[in-house]
Parts: sequence; structure tokens; C-alpha cells
Amino acid sequence: MRSDELTVEVRDSSLRRVGILLPKDRLLRAKPAFNGAGEWSLEVPAEHPMAAELRKPGSGIIVTGPDDVWWSGPVTQPATEAGASDVRGMLKATGVTDSVVLVDAAAWPQPSNGDATTQTLAYDARTGAAETLMHAYVSANIGPDAPTSRRGRLASQLVMGTNLGRGTVIAKRARFANLADLLAEIAAVDGLGFRVVQRGDALVFEVTETTDRTAELRLDVRNGGLASQKVATTPPTVTRVYVAGQGEGADRTIRTRTSAEASAAENEWGRVVERFKDQRQTDDLDELDQAGDEDLADGGSTATNVAVVPADETGQTFGRHWDLGDRVTVVIEGQETTSTITSAPIVDVGKGLRIGMGLGDPAGFSRSAALTARVEDTEQRVSALERNTETPVDLTALLEQVRHAAPLASLRLTELGDAVDLNTVAQAGVYRQSLTAQAATGTNYPVPVAGLLEVFDQGNMTWQRYTVYGTAATTYVRARYTTTWSTWRELLAVADGVATAPRLRLTATEDASATSTGHALQIGTDGVENLRIDGNEVTAMNNGALATLYLNPDGGDVAIGNNTDSRIILNSAGNINLRNGSRLEGSSGGPNIGIRDGNDNAALIGEDSAGPRMWTSTTLVHGRTYTSNASMVVTSAGTFGRSTSLRAAKVEIEDAPSDWAEKIYALRPRTWLDRGTVEHYAELLDREEQGEVIDWSTEDCSQINQRIPGFVAEEVVEDAGLPEFGIYDNGGNLSGLAYDRLTAALVATVQHQRTQLDSQAQQISDLAAAVATLQNGAS
Repeated sequence: MRSDELTVEVRDSSLRRVGILLPKDRLLRAKPAFNGAGEWSLEVPAEHPMAAELRKPGSGIIVTGPDDVWWSGPVTQPATEAGASDVRGMLKATGVTDSVVLVDAAAWPQPSNGDATTQTLAYDARTGAAETLMHAYVSANIGPDAPTSRRGRLASQLVMGTNLGRGTVIAKRARFANLADLLAEIAAVDGLGFRVVQRGDALVFEVTETTDRTAELRLDVRNGGLASQKVATTPPTVTRVYVAGQGEGADRTIRTRTSAEASAAENEWGRVVERFKDQRQTDDLDELDQAGDEDLADGGSTATNVAVVPADETGQTFGRHWDLGDRVTVVIEGQETTSTITSAPIVDVGKGLRIGMGLGDPAGFSRSAALTARVEDTEQRVSALERNTETPVDLTALLEQVRHAAPLASLRLTELGDAVDLNTVAQAGVYRQSLTAQAATGTNYPVPVAGLLEVFDQGNMTWQRYTVYGTAATTYVRARYTTTWSTWRELLAVADGVATAPRLRLTATEDASATSTGHALQIGTDGVENLRIDGNEVTAMNNGALATLYLNPDGGDVAIGNNTDSRIILNSAGNINLRNGSRLEGSSGGPNIGIRDGNDNAALIGEDSAGPRMWTSTTLVHGRTYTSNASMVVTSAGTFGRSTSLRAAKVEIEDAPSDWAEKIYALRPRTWLDRGTVEHYAELLDREEQGEVIDWSTEDCSQINQRIPGFVAEEVVEDAGLPEFGIYDNGGNLSGLAYDRLTAALVATVQHQRTQLDSQAQQISDLAAAVATLQNGAS
């Protein structure tokens, strides 16, 4: 492959492309990785314009092949080297691929909560197709659905690619697991791939489907398919996985997992390789089996590890004919074997590309690589233990253990005394706190009151039960797993299954919502219909989604207020009655909302058979009359307002144009019938003729025969040339006529006529004087 078939672009911290590196100016080495972060290095002359860009924090490169982007990623270390033989020097920039944002992140148990110290969920448990799960975990932790505080500058530019829902439907739980490791576990079962790559000005998370190319891509040194090869065959790292779920000792759930490939490897190598896998965070058998299958998919077969360099003559191009994750056939010592492409080392020296192919696990060649893999596996297993030892105590199981514990008579009675820390009282037995004053000096008591403490111990679990002295005998319980004590919990007094305590006190503080799990009270089953309640919220759920909360659909009234002075009442008809007799209701005659007083007078907003309408009872409209001028205005946007003529509400006040008087003479007074009223009336008559019963009392047809005087808006605005008197909608289209403004034109016309009359009167006076002069001269 030629170097000029590869495009290397330089980007800045905002992912904006700032330049390109030609083949003659670059020396590129890279090792893209399958389902992980790859590495790369780039050398350019120190005086090259792009060298300055690559030195800037947050810069990076985008490498594009003939058909698609091969990889992109940020610079991690720019360094300049110069010497006697090259005084100008070279910039050597090393970096990683953009998939590093997955390696950097953890999958939180409650990713929507950006504070790690206040996580209210033990696990982020999800079920779905493998690709869908990967998209969900990425989006929730560093993608568009993640809290802003968790998204660094690079992750804040991450968007989600297309989710095709590929892969097996599985269940997965996350609790601070490394996000890339979690994705690799999900992808392993179906052989899916994933990566983050720059497209346009954004980083995109993509899931890819690997291809079985064993029939079409056969690599062999002897047939010219390979320029070189290095082969190592290693035994399986595991053939039988014993997956441990929840429980302690002999009661712990254990699942054994193996596979046909693992059994074949046992026969081939004569070894049974066992592994214990701790999955104490779950007791779901499908999840336990899946965890074992993931280990078998990773190391449960004979591994053929091959490092090859395909010959140029094969015409097989990286990114087009083969890619990371694909399976190919390699001929080794005359024997055909298949393996997965796990890496693709690339060297571009400006005169040509050399692309290698790594098959299997590189640990098969290198002791240091094997040690690194061993350390990484150990770190993952230790991390899983650290994350899951916080598993919360099941209170029901705790009480069941207490119920079956040794009888009190067989336990030793010990006096507690002063200033005792109950966290240190872990030996099984019965302890007496005789005085309340002594309890008040102690620490970690449920209440500072005298009482009896019972301690039960079983392996890593310790339980305490504290009963206060007195007839109420209030009892509290708590538990310790290894080193951490749970909070004290008060038990209700129970008689025949009925709570006899004076009240039910729930102290949980999490808000009830569609996703909450720590709300104070829930009535109903998770995932079905339930009602969730906290201190000040009530949320209805149906099939795992928010649902309508129904108050009194069939029973008595629901009142807001006390039992003698309720102000608002919701009745079974769905109306809201106000205490003074008024009510807010839905009209039975159509989709209307009405406000009625005690005398059934109403103001309504809604529609009738002619369309949207807002109206009131005639009593409300005509019950009060005024002789003042109208001042209400409805704007083109439908806004109600008050009209004013005050000087303070106006700017740039000018005299009216002098030609208004001439234009006003062109106006044609008209009379007409209202089109809407006539057409609606005609429609009602047609419907009545067809047999429909029309309630004429609700139809506004009072003006059907009334001719209306006035002007036609188009004749005023267009014909007479008076656009100032038109009313226009938001699009600038003529919608009406401002009759109140015409008074200004009429006044201008009267003033014009007054001026003309004054001029004519003066002319008449002058003519009369002239006539008188002529008459006097004639005499």
C-alpha cells in the first residue's frame, strides 16, 4: 500500500482540523488495538507548521485510509529532539487512540448521579442485546446522558453512533468497573467490536461486527501470502470455571462452566485448568453462567498466537479486505489454523506502508507481555472483589438468621457499664445496659436509653439487637459484614400480623421517581403497577414507566383543606368545586373548560361545531354595562392588552401625511353579511336536513340577517393607498382594519377642509371688497 493512500490530519483541542501532513514530512508508527486503546507515534520536522500545533495540549491526529477513518486520537507526549547531525531537530509525538476515553472511565452503579459519595444504587443492572447494552453503559457514564461533571473535555465531544441492536440478549451489572473492560466482556460472547473515532467535529462511539474471513484470506509464507511470520502455540488459560454467587460457606451458590473447545483443549494438552471466579454481587444463575462463559471465550481453547506481515502482492488491504477482530486462516508448518486479528502494527516511512497482523494473544511471544496480561487480570479480579464487598445486607435474611440463632439462655450475660462503643461489642452473647445515664455516655447506640443488647455471630456476619427497657420494649437491629456496620433499624411491634406501634415512621430521604429505589414507601411490585411515596411526593408507576395517578374515580369527594372548611373539592364527575359554589369543569357539550358561579353562569374556553371559541353566558356579558370607550386590544399573536393614547407610550411623534385628506375621499363605505356566520348557518341547515338534531341555543347565529356597515380592508389599504390603517398577522399579511385609527385620517380631512374653507372665505371677502370698489367708482 502506498503512503499517499493514507491521509494524516492534525486537529486541535476542539477537534477542529488545522492541517495535513504529507508523506514526505512524516514518519508514522501505530498499533491499533481491537476493543481497547491503541498506541501511535509520529515524527515530523520541528520547523514544520504542524509541529507547533502538535505541541499544544489537547491536540491530536486523524488517520484516514482509502475507505474510512482508521483511527484518531490525542497526543500524550510531544518531545523535540535535535543533535549535531540534525540541528533543526524533529518533533516526536506519541499518543493513543480516542478509545482511551473508554479506558479512562468507570461504570458507576448510579451513573445519573454525578457524586460518587451519594450513590443510592448497588449496581447499574441492565438487560438487552449486547450492542444495546454497550451503547447504554457508554451513554450513561461518559456520553450524552452522563452528568456534565463526569465528562472531561474529550468525552464531552462524544456522541453515540447508530445502535443496530446486534448480539445476544444478556443481563449485566456494573459497580465501578472499568468501562472498557465491561464493554469487552459484553462484546466477547458475540465477537463484536467497539471503538471511539472522530467523524466530522465529534467523537463517535461505534460497535462493529467482525467477519469470518477464514475461507477467503489464507496466509502462508510458502505461497507468497506472507512476507514474514512468527508463531507461538499456547495451552488454554482456563478450561473449567467455578463461578461463586451469593451466600457464605457451604450455602454459597457455585456454578460450573466449560465448553466443547475447552474439553478439546483438555484432551489435547492433558491438563484441566480450573479457575474460581467471585461474582458475589449477584445470585442470578444466567448472570453467573454468563460470567463463566466470558472467561472461557477469552482463554478456554488452544491459543495460536501469530505475528505476520502480509505480502503486498496479496492485494489484501487493511480496513477494506480485513480488519481488527476478523478471523483468518494461517498455514503454519503445513497445518492450517484459524485465529482472530487482535492488532495491526503500521509503519509509514513516507515511501510506502508496511502493515502487520497480530493474531491471538501477544503474551505468547513475550515474557513481559505475558507478565503484563497476568497483572491486568489480577487487577481486574481484585477490583471486582473491592467493588462487591460493599454488597448491602439483606434485612430479611438477617432477621431469619437471628430467629434461628442460639437461645438466649445459652448465652453469657455481661454488664456494659460506662462509655461503651457498641461497634466493639462483637462477641456472641447478651449484654445489659442497666442505666440510661451509662447509655448516654456510650457511642453507636440506637438511642441513649438503658436496654438489653443481644449479639449473634456467624463467620463474616455479626448481628446486634437492642431492646429498650420498659413496657414498649422498642427493638432495634443492625448488622456488620466484615468491618462495616449498617445503620440501626427500628422494628415494629406486631401482634397477629398487625402493627400495633402508634405510627409507621419511614425515614428514607430519596425522592420518589421513575428510577428511584430508596423512596420511603412503595405499594405494589417492581416493574408492574406500584405507588411510590416519599416525604412530599407521590408517584404512580405502570410496567416500569410513569403512569397517571387517579384520585377518586368512583368514590366520594376528595377535599383539600380541613373537614369543615375545605376550599377545593374534586368530585366523582371530574369537576373541581370551589367552596363559594363556583366550580371548574369540563363541559359535556364539547371539549371546553368552564368556570361557573353558584348560579350556573359560565365563562368557557374551547370550541363549538364551527371551531375554536371563547365565550361567556349572556348574563355575564350583558349584566354590566359601561359608557366609557373600549380599550382592549388583541394582537396578531393572540395576546390581550389595554390600548392607551398617552404620550408616554409613544416615540417619534410626527404630523400625519398631508395626502391623507385626498386619499380619504376615495374610500367607499359598504355594507355586508358576515361570511362565517352565513356559511356556518348554511352548514347547520344542511346537517338538520340530513336528520341531525341541532341545539340552536348553543349556536351563535344572531347576526345572520344583519347587514354590517364599514369598509373593506383591501380597498382601504391597497386601493386608497392607506396601509397605515391595516392590521397584519405575524407573517405581514393583511388580516383586518383598524377602524379606531381612521378617526385620525378623518380629523386630517376635516382640518384640510377647514383650511380650504378659510382660504375660500378670504377669497370671497377679497372679491366682495373689489366689487364694492368697482361699484363706488362707477357711481
